[in-house]
Amino acid sequence: MKKHIWRWVLLLTIFVLCAALPAAAQSKSVVWNRFDVDITVNPDGTFDVVEKQEIQFIGGPFTYGFRDISTDKTEGISDIRVGDVNGDYLQSSEEEPGTFYVDQRSGSVYVKWFFEPTTDAVRTFVIRYKVHGGLRYYDEGDQLWWKAVYADRPAEVRSSVVTVKVPAPAVIENMDTYFTMAGMALLDAQTAKFTAKAPIPPGKPFEVRVQFTHGVVTGAAPSWQTQADQEAEVSRWRTVANVFVLFFGLMLIFLAPVGLYVLWHAFGRDPRPAIAPSYL
Repeated sequence: MKKHIWRWVLLLTIFVLCAALPAAAQSKSVVWNRFDVDITVNPDGTFDVVEKQEIQFIGGPFTYGFRDISTDKTEGISDIRVGDVNGDYLQSSEEEPGTFYVDQRSGSVYVKWFFEPTTDAVRTFVIRYKVHGGLRYYDEGDQLWWKAVYADRPAEVRSSVVTVKVPAPAVIENMDTYFTMAGMALLDAQTAKFTAKAPIPPGKPFEVRVQFTHGVVTGAAPSWQTQADQEAEVSRWRTVANVFVLFFGLMLIFLAPVGLYVLWHAFGRDPRPAIAPSYL
């Protein structure tokens, strides 16, 4: 009898432990309190990006972070550095706290950094890199497009400010944002500021565009620009076509009953009977 009791106690203990493990795993999460990005366009046509990520760690422990930087619509990423408030990390494959490594992949550059075990705390990390062949060149004005806050995140970004600075004597001629609603302001003739109006949910990027005086920065249209312009043109025409389809669809919904009534009134009614004379 005692053997059966202990067997049931052991099975119950295993069941409780197995049930507790998923709950413990679910309690470990992160959220970005801030994700600010400073972009500086250089006279040689490259631009430098500085990401300041303030991350709130919930549960833990956490020991590493990573960033998969897309190389789409660029000719490469270089000069990658990672650090925190205490200074820069050492590039190394040792995977020790205070180190990071870089893995060149197809279509992206993967950066992974390591820090002391962190539980229920807020930490700020700074990621720096240089983008080559990322500008677009047009006679009416050169342009920078950049997804400052990337979409592939597990949690929301509560606050984000992006600044873009171009070299004098160039001046910023116009600017815009995509995917995320943002306030826009010129701090001076060479500096634009974009402020997200609401938290940015996971899966949604924060992309900015700045157009500035042509001919100030060196370089020429990169190999990917022609295809990107063609895709943008197709997208514009697709948008116009969708608007016309929607318009005619709504017109059909409202006018179809009117048309059917007119047809019925003209051809579908029973003929009006002739009135018989009341006397001979």
